[in-house]
Amino acid sequence: MFKKIITFAAGIAVGILGVFTYDTFKPKDRSTPPVVITDDIEYRIQQIGELATAEFVYTITQTADKKAFEVFNISIPFTSSRIVYSYSGTIKAGIDFSEIKAVTEGETIHITLPQSTILSNDLDHDSLTVYDEKNSIFNRFSFSDMNASQADLKKTAEETAAEKGLLETADANAREIIEKTISSMYGNGEYTVVFD
Repeated sequence: MFKKIITFAAGIAVGILGVFTYDTFKPKDRSTPPVVITDDIEYRIQQIGELATAEFVYTITQTADKKAFEVFNISIPFTSSRIVYSYSGTIKAGIDFSEIKAVTEGETIHITLPQSTILSNDLDHDSLTVYDEKNSIFNRFSFSDMNASQADLKKTAEETAAEKGLLETADANAREIIEKTISSMYGNGEYTVVFD
């Protein structure tokens, strides 16, 4: 039994060494870059009624790890991957115009505003900076892995923005913008604006 385990382990080691040697010494691809052809674009143009009133500009650094393969609870060397990288992005927050309610009573305008929400969170893909990369040929990062990492990064950025008061700032700016708009339409002092 012990001989079989040793033989099995030796077979795995030889296989790993063979793949590693091939990947290291195989002829380099000197071909031209692939030609990308767009076959179809699906689109819709929709009406929106959103007012962005505050933005949160961020740069966030993350570490993505892929654990080593395991055989019989033993980690196989050279099969783990790690990448440390950062992205910059912008989160915009604001209100939905369709939910604004205004009631005039004499010389007073009562306005009810919806609470601000996050309207967009856009990564600047050109801002990608890789600080450290250990990419195993046996356990590489895929597009799916990177998409999951970006989704986690954006979620973390949104949580941080909320903690730092982005939505409260957006609420205050929305009130200020609407008050100034009404004053410019009717003249200063003609109406008193009250936010309910």
